[in-house]
Amino acid sequence: MSTERVEAATLVFVDALAAEYFERFPSELRPLEALPERIELEPGMGFSINIKAELLGGLTPDDLGFFCKWNYAPRGGFQVPRWIRALGGALDGTQFTSRLAHRAFSRVLGVDLFTIPFRELELFAPAACPEAYASSFPHPTLLSELGFRRVVHGRRMRRDADVARAALQAMDDGRHTYVSLVEPDAVGHRRGPGSEGMRRALAATAHQVASIWEAHRRHRRGPFILFSDHGMAPVRERAWFDPSEVLGPPGRSTYACFSDSTMLRFWIHDPEIRTAAEEALAALTWGRVLDGEERRRFGIASPAHGDVILLADEGVLPVPSHVGGKHPRAVGMHGYHPDLPSQRGVVAWWHPDGTPSAGELRSAGLPLAGDDRGAPRIRARDFSVLARTLIRGRPT
Repeated sequence: MSTERVEAATLVFVDALAAEYFERFPSELRPLEALPERIELEPGMGFSINIKAELLGGLTPDDLGFFCKWNYAPRGGFQVPRWIRALGGALDGTQFTSRLAHRAFSRVLGVDLFTIPFRELELFAPAACPEAYASSFPHPTLLSELGFRRVVHGRRMRRDADVARAALQAMDDGRHTYVSLVEPDAVGHRRGPGSEGMRRALAATAHQVASIWEAHRRHRRGPFILFSDHGMAPVRERAWFDPSEVLGPPGRSTYACFSDSTMLRFWIHDPEIRTAAEEALAALTWGRVLDGEERRRFGIASPAHGDVILLADEGVLPVPSHVGGKHPRAVGMHGYHPDLPSQRGVVAWWHPDGTPSAGELRSAGLPLAGDDRGAPRIRARDFSVLARTLIRGRPT
């Protein structure tokens, strides 16, 4: 590496680094406590594919035109060869054979089919949009506008440790650098947010981030910003609700329902079915239908995202699911209501010219809010404003 310091910023993204982890795992995250400023981040509604677009581009699902990875396709859904549809349908009977079939055909088709029943694939289509950090993302983002180099997972970098090593080698590069670390999210789903596995994962992540920050301070004169997209809640209950048992089989003339990990999204064509669906959902004790005001607040007002959206209560997984099947394995989950403390991520920063506090940034016009505990926080869609402000220089 060169000994000359370059004028460049470093953004380190950590998937599912929850704000509450700093209280739950203080010793493991102590290296990150050295960052002089840290606030909570309020995620958007939904999952990472949308929240990353909010973080990096300020784009809500209504702006993007899609919500979650798979969406209803009124003009024709995902097309698979007839032989795959027939064979897959025959294997859809049990959890074991269904998982094997979906995994195999996902590889053949190059698209993650999750556990969407093969007979329903024609109703849905995957979001025709890459992740917001990808160079092929079709909308302007913080990364594309400022020419960020992206150090992310790929064929040659499958582990966070590989990504961290590559990031260290990029510190004397004159370009701004975006680094993505993802293992806390995977561990949270598999082991749970309060598990021993999570403790070890966070310790490794904190060490990687601290190493990148130290290299940044040696070789760069721009700001260092750490941020995440959401938190994680333990799964405490699996709630059975199969729409076909109440509304009959889905179809283009009746209704479609996509069951994500924490949401059921309904598109309904038959007025009688809509009435039956509303009555059935109102009777559930483990979730509620989002009202119009909430949908507007979170940028999911468009009916293309669902005529009716049921959001599960914290810690509840609806089953069967198009994502996890009849027996989802996840013991930790996100995608619950963004106002819940368990769902909050973090933003932390350092500036070589003197790190501005959250109060100073708020006084400079940044959209920072406070909650009933007085802790400052920022919405995901406003993060790019904060990052641009820090990259331009210390606000006065």
